[in-house]
Order: sequence, then C-alpha cells, then structure tokens
Amino acid sequence: MNYYFDESDLPKIKAGIKKCKTELGKYKKELDTFFNDNNGYNDIMIAKETDIPKNRIPELLEVYARLHLGEKIQKCVKENGECNFDAEL
Repeated sequence: MNYYFDESDLPKIKAGIKKCKTELGKYKKELDTFFNDNNGYNDIMIAKETDIPKNRIPELLEVYARLHLGEKIQKCVKENGECNFDAEL
C-alpha cells in the first residue's frame, strides 16, 4: 500500500498525534523512559519496569507506535512539503 501526505493533511496528522497522546496519558512518559533504556522488549519486561497494567500493554504499544509514525510523517511533511511511503499489510 502506498501512503501520501502533504501540507493539506497537517491538521489531520496533528489531530492523530494529539489523540494518541491523550490515549497514552500518563503511560507515554513511562514508555519513553522504557524504550530509551532498552534495545528490545517483551510484555514481561514492560510490566516489570513500568506501572502499566499487563492487560493494557498490547493496546498501548499499538498507540505508541502510531504516535511515533505520526510524528515522523509530520516532520517529513514540514521539512519536504510531502511524505510518501509504501507499507505492507
């Protein structure tokens, strides 16, 4: 699949980033710290090193990944006026 974003998409990109940050809430900082301190991870490591409830880890990791992708897309659009990439489903 090919994805394409340009400056007209910036409001949607910003809204998506904001939504992810809201969903992560207090756990964003914990995930930032965890991933800054670790090269690899599994749910057990995250549960031991954070206060994130074990049953929420998969959901929050998905939102965290979306947040980082959104931030990269936003940066690319701001720097280049557009961003496009291919991804496999």
